[in-house]
Amino acid sequence: MGHVPSWSLGCAGAQRVAGRGVSDVLIVDDHPLMCDALAMTLTHAFGLKRVRSAASLAAAEKSLREGPLPDAIVLDLNLPDVCGIEGVMALRKLARNVPLTVISAEVDSDMVTAVM
Repeated sequence: MGHVPSWSLGCAGAQRVAGRGVSDVLIVDDHPLMCDALAMTLTHAFGLKRVRSAASLAAAEKSLREGPLPDAIVLDLNLPDVCGIEGVMALRKLARNVPLTVISAEVDSDMVTAVM
């Protein structure tokens, strides 16, 4: 079946973020169908004005450097150029105060705990 999210921050976290006026989200995922589904869902649920996507950590870092920073980031843990917590750490360096939600098919409880 491919890339199916099995863990994420969840709706409560998204509602808290949306309550702060989120209108611009960066989705970092290398699966175009997942990006499209997330973009449509988030736009419909939260009335987003802008949804950007990046298919790799390098593309996400470039987007963050070029600005403006998004109001929130949705990150897949397994990307072509990074896997696991390293992606979270890299994005945190560039967007320290931007809320970050992780999605992944990762089922390793140690990895999930490390990300949290």
